[in-house]
Amino acid sequence: MRETPPATPDLQRLPPFPLLLTEGPRAALDLASLFVTWPWLLSAPRGDGHPVLVLPGFFATDAYTMVLRAYLRALGYSVQSWGAGRNWGRWGALDAIVVPRVERLHAAHGRKVSLVGASMGGLYARAAAHRLPDTVRCVVTLSSAVRPPAERTYITPVYEALTRESADTLAVPLAPVPCTSVISPVDGLSDWQPELLPPGEAAENVAVVSSHLGMAWHPAVLYLVADRLAQPEGQWQPFRPPAWGQLFYPPMPARPRT
Repeated sequence: MRETPPATPDLQRLPPFPLLLTEGPRAALDLASLFVTWPWLLSAPRGDGHPVLVLPGFFATDAYTMVLRAYLRALGYSVQSWGAGRNWGRWGALDAIVVPRVERLHAAHGRKVSLVGASMGGLYARAAAHRLPDTVRCVVTLSSAVRPPAERTYITPVYEALTRESADTLAVPLAPVPCTSVISPVDGLSDWQPELLPPGEAAENVAVVSSHLGMAWHPAVLYLVADRLAQPEGQWQPFRPPAWGQLFYPPMPARPRT
């Protein structure tokens, strides 16, 4: 389920076009599935009240992470939002918004801050943890690249047009804190292979069957995030789904798409 080495760049491919076309309907189904899985989600480990900062993806606002934040708050965490309107993907937001917010949360609570980021928000989260390793408790990213893709993704032209920045600059050094990268082999917007973390003592890759857009409210993702945040500080262990939840977490893809 974890520690699949990153694929070589020349084997990466764009997601199949049908997956892109069905992103919206699949995200809606992911949201609807919450009504059936809510009892299971409420069985997740309770939080210890430490601060959690949740960051939305490119071109999204805090509305996108509303379900995730409400769920974590219900489990007992002190959850904070990005609070900066729409995420335009500009890298300057790391210093202007994310790092100061992490520092303020740490100062206000006197405890390390966990970071959860979707897509572009995950890049900010990982970079902030690299910048502030003594302030960040753990990082969970949802469909967030670890390195720039070898090929242009469906999002790349829009990103570069709006930010006037090259997607090739989005390489983020790995943070010396526990990191979980959540990927989906049926992601319709971006290839999962650049999202794989290299093997490490406190790094893991976990697969779910989700649309890209539905990651922030997919039941399997919500439970996984809750499980990761509930680990005692300094006692990180790889994710192990409950026996009755194996179907929610398929094995990591063994070979790259062709």
